Amino acid sequence: MKLSGNKILITGGASGIGLGLTERFLAEDNTVIVCGRRESVLKELSKKHPSVITRICDLSVEE
Repeated sequence: MKLSGNKILITGGASGIGLGLTERFLAEDNTVIVCGRRESVLKELSKKHPSVITRICDLSVEE
């Protein structure tokens, strides 16, 4: 399995276990995209890790 150079989407990757995964995948030279509901938490993640692509997204809303 190739561990670097991947594009990885993590839902809820701005805090908790998701944040741990985000940081680990970044350390392995992957492109990481994080979706989450809380804009303020996503902004903090972007400040800490500028290479992370963040999007506000609530998966409980179908559209």
